[in-house]
Amino acid sequence: MSAAGRCARLGLGLGLPLVLGACHGLGRATPTPEPRPQLSAAGPVDLPSGLELPVEQADPAAARFDFEGDCAPCHGLDGRGDGPRAVALRPPPADLTDPNRMRGIAPTWLHRSIVEGKGGMPSWGFQYEPRKLWDLTFLAWSLALAPQEGDQGQ
Repeated sequence: MSAAGRCARLGLGLGLPLVLGACHGLGRATPTPEPRPQLSAAGPVDLPSGLELPVEQADPAAARFDFEGDCAPCHGLDGRGDGPRAVALRPPPADLTDPNRMRGIAPTWLHRSIVEGKGGMPSWGFQYEPRKLWDLTFLAWSLALAPQEGDQGQ
């Protein structure tokens, strides 16, 4: 059955937003991830919370395609919380470009929000592998805090 056929079949009895979210990635090729620099040779750290910290360097650019498909409808392409679905959401999507807000958020808290969902945001923990979840986390976090041109001397 084609990807479109699976989406149409999924749509029977389900709401349109759920179907759109479930069908987002069907039919597209997933590139093979390249090896990344390791953050530590010790391996994963077991934390009481169950959170698995990344053991390799995150690649926010690798998550851009997924951000544009799954996050931008609410957060907007630039992360300002102004996506096409934003007007219908309460609470409104977070502005990920606000440096004051993002400085007060640890990457682990943002990661948990993406994995488990928060407020009106759905859980993405079962949609992506852990590596991609960390890439999305650092992409979202970097929208406000990434070094900008001219920051070298600061």
